[in-house]
Amino acid sequence: MENLDFTYNDLYVNFAAFAFKRSSDLYQPYAANLIKHSEQLDNTSSWSTSVGSAGGVAPEVIADADRNPINGQMNADLVVFDIGGATTNGSVWSILSQSISYNNDFRGVTGQNYTWSFWARSVDGGKTLSIRGAAGGPYTNITLTSEWKRYTGTEKIASAATEPTATQMGGINFTLRGNFPSGLNAGRVTALIWGVQIEPGSFATDYVKTDSVYRDWE
Repeated sequence: MENLDFTYNDLYVNFAAFAFKRSSDLYQPYAANLIKHSEQLDNTSSWSTSVGSAGGVAPEVIADADRNPINGQMNADLVVFDIGGATTNGSVWSILSQSISYNNDFRGVTGQNYTWSFWARSVDGGKTLSIRGAAGGPYTNITLTSEWKRYTGTEKIASAATEPTATQMGGINFTLRGNFPSGLNAGRVTALIWGVQIEPGSFATDYVKTDSVYRDWE
């Protein structure tokens, strides 16, 4: 969408902030987050940890370790990823992830874009994490800095072979893994992460907080 805006009696409206699902949504801004517990990465009902077949340490999540970058509340989580030292072994990993269940509104189809986003900063400086989002595509490597930043990425379901099954359509994986740039450069990454979101579409919109239920169209 092009940036369309106007000012009337000091009221500024930017139409690029709105996206529409169907004509009946004409007066309704897009607001969705398919992630549950978007600010509670320690919630084991939504988030899970795993290690590789050849080793790794399950990520440690410390809740409410720092102030979030948006409103300053003390609810940003600290996550420690550890694979026991830099390695080229692709079967060694430390992963924090969440899967997204099938539903009629958001079932993936060939050509559908999904965009993941989250805020993060590094505690140990200049380390890399590998991220994969809703479409189940290749990992994106991001290098964290000491400053809070919102990271985003868009993935497309390219063929029927990569479409989700009836019970799962993907999710998000925060990964430290051997033979990835993240695992080759560091055996341990300590990061603050907050405000995780996945939404249909090719760009990140305003963040929508979730708890035990994902947020559909507002």
